[in-house]
Amino acid sequence: MSFSRKTRGRGTGPIPLVLPRRLLAAAITGGAEERGIALAAASEFQSVTGKGVKGSVEGRQVALGNRALLDELGVDPGDLPARASRCGRTARP
Repeated sequence: MSFSRKTRGRGTGPIPLVLPRRLLAAAITGGAEERGIALAAASEFQSVTGKGVKGSVEGRQVALGNRALLDELGVDPGDLPARASRCGRTARP
């Protein structure tokens, strides 16, 4: 995934959104705690290099990743890329 922005003197270009797993985990758990959302334990956790993560939460299979992971899992993102674009952020496969 990448976001576009105007960079000083270099025009507009994609900026890769690359977060270490620990920072992503901290952002997710922190956001849940701020909103009073109880966190459930994950099991069968797998990091899929270059694609995302997948596992099980309360007996349900879950995944968080890029388009390549969705394609691998046979998940159709539907209109999510178009909706993200309307919010001013663009997701790329």
